[in-house]
Amino acid sequence: MSALGACWLPRLAALTAAALLLAGGTPATARRARRATSPVPVTGDWEGTGPHGLPLSFALARRRGHVVASEIAVGYPGGCPTAASDAYVAPLIHVGYAGPGGLHPVVSFFAPPGTVALTGRVARVSGSWQRMGRFATRRSGTLTSASPEQRFGCGWPARWLTWHVHRATRTAVADGRWNAQITGPNITGGTLTLTVAAGGRAVTHIAGSFSYACPDGGSGPENFEATWGEFVRPDGSFGSPQDNPIAVDGVPITWTATFSRTGELTGSFTTAGPAACGPTHSPQCV
Repeated sequence: MSALGACWLPRLAALTAAALLLAGGTPATARRARRATSPVPVTGDWEGTGPHGLPLSFALARRRGHVVASEIAVGYPGGCPTAASDAYVAPLIHVGYAGPGGLHPVVSFFAPPGTVALTGRVARVSGSWQRMGRFATRRSGTLTSASPEQRFGCGWPARWLTWHVHRATRTAVADGRWNAQITGPNITGGTLTLTVAAGGRAVTHIAGSFSYACPDGGSGPENFEATWGEFVRPDGSFGSPQDNPIAVDGVPITWTATFSRTGELTGSFTTAGPAACGPTHSPQCV
């Protein structure tokens, strides 16, 4: 296997979900929920696009006859000013689904019948993160969440983030640790590891080291490590974020990489400084 890419994770503000009554509520609201004719979503992979390219990716499955959420990765504002980017994503744990086809409807004074709720939490962050909305068809819908970044005047929505979601096909990428060898001009040896989570939707950790030897006699080791949530697109590709990049000797590293359908990862990164033996350098991760 082969691997690449990730970066620093800014602090996520914890979001506390609005109260939901998933099994109770008044008899009248329960009857309204049972009469709802909202479409039951098809199972499988779903992808969504939010403001400035923020991703939302999740998987729905069927267990014991009910629709459940199995994986969720949600994008969040990670830079200011705003920039089109899909490089910021938080893989959620303890995920849940309520709504049409689920074990429980969303029963709330503020939620009409047929409302959908996707819930989960970020590891080691208190509180839950909730997206609510509706499915317009069995393969499309809209979900909304409170914004974790109250950046007034920055360009991100100040209070709410909205994603348009649809059923999609995603390249299967195994969760867990990936290892790679770094090779290229002037590289005398190198290794890289990264961690994938949320059903192949996020790269959450990267660490690498390599040695170089320049023609003019310069040489030395380089090391980098970062924790990040970087979105893996449906086609298996991902790239470096547009801000807060990893740096070697103060010079940013940029990269592109792709997980293939055969279970391999290939890509390259570019940096500068002593390891470059010149203005640019492109080691290959194979």
